[in-house]
Amino acid sequence: WDQCVWTPLLRQCRDALGGSVRQSPRLLDIGTGPAVSLDVGKRRGMETYGIEPNKAVCDLAAQRGHQMYAGTLETFQSEQRFHIITVYEVLEHQLCPDEFVLKCWELLEPGGILAIQVPNDFNPLQLEACRRFGLPRWWLAPPQHLFYWTPKTLQLCVRRCGFKICDMRGTYPLEDFILDDGIIYVGDDVLGRQMHAKRMAYELGEVAAGRWDAVEALYRGNLTQRIGREIVCVARKEG
Repeated sequence: WDQCVWTPLLRQCRDALGGSVRQSPRLLDIGTGPAVSLDVGKRRGMETYGIEPNKAVCDLAAQRGHQMYAGTLETFQSEQRFHIITVYEVLEHQLCPDEFVLKCWELLEPGGILAIQVPNDFNPLQLEACRRFGLPRWWLAPPQHLFYWTPKTLQLCVRRCGFKICDMRGTYPLEDFILDDGIIYVGDDVLGRQMHAKRMAYELGEVAAGRWDAVEALYRGNLTQRIGREIVCVARKEG
Protein backbone atom coordinates (compact mmCIF):
# COMPACT_ATOMS: atom_id res chain seq x y z
CA TRP A 1 0.00 0.00 0.00
CA ASP A 2 2.93 2.29 0.64
CA GLN A 3 4.70 1.69 -2.67
CA CYS A 4 1.86 0.66 -5.00
CA VAL A 5 -1.11 2.71 -3.77
CA TRP A 6 -0.17 5.82 -1.84
CA THR A 7 3.25 6.75 -3.20
CA PRO A 8 2.14 6.88 -6.87
CA LEU A 9 -1.24 8.42 -6.02
CA LEU A 10 0.17 11.23 -3.88
CA ARG A 11 2.90 11.87 -6.43
CA GLN A 12 0.20 12.26 -9.08
CA CYS A 13 -1.85 14.56 -6.83
CA ARG A 14 1.18 16.75 -6.11
CA ASP A 15 2.03 16.94 -9.80
CA ALA A 16 -1.59 17.87 -10.60
CA LEU A 17 -1.33 20.88 -8.28
CA GLY A 18 1.42 22.24 -10.53
CA GLY A 19 3.60 25.14 -9.46
CA SER A 20 0.83 27.10 -7.76
CA VAL A 21 1.64 25.57 -4.36
CA ARG A 22 5.15 26.47 -3.29
CA GLN A 23 4.85 25.62 0.40
CA SER A 24 4.23 22.14 1.79
CA PRO A 25 0.83 21.01 0.48
CA ARG A 26 -1.78 20.30 3.12
CA LEU A 27 -3.09 16.74 2.78
CA LEU A 28 -6.36 15.59 4.37
CA ASP A 29 -7.17 11.87 4.32
CA ILE A 30 -10.77 10.97 5.19
CA GLY A 31 -11.19 7.55 6.75
CA THR A 32 -7.52 7.32 7.58
CA GLY A 33 -7.37 3.84 9.10
CA PRO A 34 -3.73 2.84 9.72
CA ALA A 35 -2.60 6.19 8.21
CA VAL A 36 -0.26 4.76 5.58
CA SER A 37 -1.47 7.60 3.34
CA LEU A 38 -0.36 10.21 5.86
CA ASP A 39 2.97 8.50 6.50
CA VAL A 40 3.71 8.64 2.77
CA GLY A 41 2.52 12.26 2.55
CA LYS A 42 4.70 13.30 5.46
CA ARG A 43 7.76 11.71 3.84
CA ARG A 44 6.94 13.71 0.70
CA GLY A 45 7.02 16.98 2.64
CA MET A 46 3.27 17.45 3.11
CA GLU A 47 1.39 18.74 6.16
CA THR A 48 -0.74 15.75 7.12
CA TYR A 49 -4.26 15.73 8.56
CA GLY A 50 -6.65 12.83 9.04
CA ILE A 51 -10.28 12.13 9.89
CA GLU A 52 -10.95 8.74 11.47
CA PRO A 53 -13.89 7.63 13.65
CA ASN A 54 -11.80 5.14 15.65
CA LYS A 55 -10.24 7.09 18.54
CA ALA A 56 -7.54 4.50 19.26
CA VAL A 57 -6.44 4.52 15.62
CA CYS A 58 -6.42 8.34 15.67
CA ASP A 59 -4.15 8.34 18.70
CA LEU A 60 -1.67 6.00 17.01
CA ALA A 61 -1.55 8.24 13.93
CA ALA A 62 -1.13 11.35 16.07
CA GLN A 63 1.87 9.73 17.76
CA ARG A 64 3.51 9.59 14.32
CA GLY A 65 3.13 13.34 13.89
CA HIS A 66 -0.19 13.63 12.02
CA GLN A 67 -2.94 16.09 13.01
CA MET A 68 -5.97 13.89 13.62
CA TYR A 69 -9.69 14.41 14.16
CA ALA A 70 -11.63 11.54 15.80
CA GLY A 71 -14.99 11.61 14.05
CA THR A 72 -16.50 11.81 10.58
CA LEU A 73 -16.51 14.34 7.77
CA GLU A 74 -20.08 15.32 8.69
CA THR A 75 -18.96 16.56 12.12
CA PHE A 76 -15.56 17.91 11.04
CA GLN A 77 -15.19 21.70 11.26
CA SER A 78 -12.07 23.54 10.13
CA GLU A 79 -11.04 27.02 9.07
CA GLN A 80 -8.12 25.32 7.37
CA ARG A 81 -8.29 24.62 3.64
CA PHE A 82 -6.42 21.77 2.03
CA HIS A 83 -4.54 21.28 -1.22
CA ILE A 84 -5.19 17.52 -1.50
CA ILE A 85 -8.01 15.39 -0.08
CA THR A 86 -7.92 11.60 -0.39
CA VAL A 87 -10.92 9.30 0.10
CA TYR A 88 -9.96 5.61 -0.01
CA GLU A 89 -12.89 3.14 -0.05
CA VAL A 90 -15.14 5.45 1.95
CA LEU A 91 -17.63 6.89 -0.57
CA GLU A 92 -19.48 3.57 -0.98
CA HIS A 93 -20.43 3.77 2.73
CA GLN A 94 -22.07 7.21 2.56
CA LEU A 95 -25.81 7.83 2.83
CA CYS A 96 -25.53 10.81 0.44
CA PRO A 97 -22.37 10.70 -1.70
CA ASP A 98 -23.05 14.07 -3.36
CA GLU A 99 -23.17 15.84 0.01
CA PHE A 100 -19.93 14.12 1.00
CA VAL A 101 -18.14 15.20 -2.18
CA LEU A 102 -19.52 18.75 -1.88
CA LYS A 103 -18.08 18.95 1.66
CA CYS A 104 -14.71 17.91 0.19
CA TRP A 105 -15.09 20.73 -2.38
CA GLU A 106 -15.67 23.24 0.42
CA LEU A 107 -12.56 22.07 2.28
CA LEU A 108 -10.24 22.33 -0.74
CA GLU A 109 -8.26 25.35 -1.82
CA PRO A 110 -9.11 26.64 -5.34
CA GLY A 111 -7.42 24.28 -7.78
CA GLY A 112 -7.09 21.63 -5.06
CA ILE A 113 -7.06 17.93 -5.88
CA LEU A 114 -9.54 15.25 -4.78
CA ALA A 115 -8.56 11.57 -5.12
CA ILE A 116 -11.30 8.98 -4.64
CA GLN A 117 -11.01 5.19 -4.77
CA VAL A 118 -14.10 2.94 -4.68
CA PRO A 119 -14.77 -0.75 -5.41
CA ASN A 120 -15.56 -1.48 -9.06
CA ASP A 121 -18.47 -3.81 -8.39
CA PHE A 122 -20.79 -5.40 -10.94
CA ASN A 123 -17.86 -5.26 -13.36
CA PRO A 124 -17.80 -7.64 -16.36
CA LEU A 125 -15.25 -10.04 -14.84
CA GLN A 126 -17.30 -10.48 -11.68
CA LEU A 127 -20.46 -11.11 -13.68
CA GLU A 128 -18.66 -13.61 -15.93
CA ALA A 129 -17.28 -15.46 -12.89
CA CYS A 130 -20.84 -15.72 -11.53
CA ARG A 131 -22.13 -17.03 -14.87
CA ARG A 132 -19.32 -19.51 -15.47
CA PHE A 133 -19.02 -20.97 -11.97
CA GLY A 134 -22.49 -20.41 -10.54
CA LEU A 135 -21.18 -18.05 -7.87
CA PRO A 136 -23.33 -15.63 -5.88
CA ARG A 137 -22.77 -11.90 -6.24
CA TRP A 138 -20.16 -12.02 -3.47
CA TRP A 139 -19.33 -8.32 -3.58
CA LEU A 140 -22.73 -7.29 -2.24
CA ALA A 141 -22.19 -6.04 1.33
CA PRO A 142 -25.30 -4.39 2.77
CA PRO A 143 -25.66 -2.48 5.01
CA GLN A 144 -21.96 -1.51 4.98
CA HIS A 145 -21.88 -0.68 1.26
CA LEU A 146 -24.76 1.59 0.32
CA PHE A 147 -23.66 2.55 -3.21
CA TYR A 148 -22.09 0.53 -6.04
CA TRP A 149 -20.10 2.59 -8.49
CA THR A 150 -19.23 2.41 -12.16
CA PRO A 151 -16.61 4.69 -13.74
CA LYS A 152 -19.44 6.68 -15.34
CA THR A 153 -21.53 7.17 -12.19
CA LEU A 154 -18.42 8.19 -10.21
CA GLN A 155 -17.49 10.72 -12.91
CA LEU A 156 -21.02 12.13 -12.89
CA CYS A 157 -21.02 12.52 -9.11
CA VAL A 158 -17.63 14.24 -9.06
CA ARG A 159 -18.51 16.56 -11.95
CA ARG A 160 -21.88 17.48 -10.43
CA CYS A 161 -19.99 18.69 -7.38
CA GLY A 162 -17.79 21.10 -9.31
CA PHE A 163 -14.69 19.06 -10.13
CA LYS A 164 -12.86 18.50 -13.40
CA ILE A 165 -11.62 14.95 -13.97
CA CYS A 166 -7.82 14.69 -14.25
CA ASP A 167 -7.48 10.91 -14.44
CA MET A 168 -9.45 7.68 -14.13
CA ARG A 169 -7.93 4.23 -13.86
CA GLY A 170 -8.60 0.77 -12.50
CA THR A 171 -6.53 -1.45 -10.25
CA TYR A 172 -5.43 -5.08 -10.47
CA PRO A 173 -8.29 -7.30 -11.75
CA LEU A 174 -8.42 -9.88 -8.95
CA GLU A 175 -11.20 -11.77 -10.75
CA ASP A 176 -8.57 -13.01 -13.22
CA PHE A 177 -7.56 -15.57 -10.61
CA ILE A 178 -11.03 -17.08 -10.94
CA LEU A 179 -11.45 -16.79 -14.71
CA ASP A 180 -7.88 -17.56 -15.85
CA ASP A 181 -6.68 -19.93 -13.14
CA GLY A 182 -9.90 -21.45 -11.84
CA ILE A 183 -9.05 -20.46 -8.25
CA ILE A 184 -12.39 -19.92 -6.53
CA TYR A 185 -11.41 -17.72 -3.60
CA VAL A 186 -14.95 -16.51 -2.95
CA GLY A 187 -15.92 -17.38 0.61
CA ASP A 188 -12.44 -18.74 1.42
CA ASP A 189 -10.53 -16.18 3.49
CA VAL A 190 -7.27 -18.14 3.45
CA LEU A 191 -7.34 -18.51 -0.33
CA GLY A 192 -8.40 -14.88 -0.70
CA ARG A 193 -5.37 -13.70 1.28
CA GLN A 194 -3.14 -15.85 -0.92
CA MET A 195 -4.53 -14.19 -4.06
CA HIS A 196 -3.96 -10.75 -2.54
CA ALA A 197 -0.40 -11.78 -1.77
CA LYS A 198 0.11 -12.76 -5.43
CA ARG A 199 -1.28 -9.42 -6.56
CA MET A 200 1.02 -7.56 -4.16
CA ALA A 201 4.07 -9.58 -5.22
CA TYR A 202 3.41 -8.75 -8.88
CA GLU A 203 2.94 -5.03 -8.25
CA LEU A 204 5.93 -4.72 -5.93
CA GLY A 205 8.04 -6.47 -8.55
CA GLU A 206 6.93 -3.97 -11.18
CA VAL A 207 7.82 -1.07 -8.86
CA ALA A 208 11.25 -2.57 -8.19
CA ALA A 209 11.83 -2.98 -11.92
CA GLY A 210 10.87 0.63 -12.65
CA ARG A 211 7.79 -0.35 -14.66
CA TRP A 212 5.04 1.21 -12.54
CA ASP A 213 4.11 3.79 -15.18
CA ALA A 214 3.43 0.93 -17.61
CA VAL A 215 1.28 -0.83 -15.00
CA GLU A 216 -0.80 2.31 -14.44
CA ALA A 217 -1.20 2.73 -18.21
CA LEU A 218 -2.49 -0.85 -18.38
CA TYR A 219 -4.93 -0.23 -15.51
CA ARG A 220 -6.05 3.00 -17.19
CA GLY A 221 -6.78 1.14 -20.41
CA ASN A 222 -8.55 -1.66 -18.55
CA LEU A 223 -11.00 0.78 -17.03
CA THR A 224 -12.34 1.69 -20.46
CA GLN A 225 -13.79 -1.85 -20.36
CA ARG A 226 -14.77 -1.47 -16.67
CA ILE A 227 -12.04 -3.94 -15.68
CA GLY A 228 -10.18 -3.61 -12.37
CA ARG A 229 -11.00 -4.36 -8.75
CA GLU A 230 -11.28 -0.65 -7.86
CA ILE A 231 -11.87 2.66 -9.62
CA VAL A 232 -9.41 5.50 -8.99
CA CYS A 233 -10.55 9.03 -9.79
CA VAL A 234 -8.32 12.13 -9.52
CA ALA A 235 -10.10 15.48 -9.98
CA ARG A 236 -9.42 19.21 -9.60
CA LYS A 237 -11.65 21.76 -7.87
CA GLU A 238 -12.87 24.23 -10.43
CA GLY A 239 -13.76 27.84 -9.69
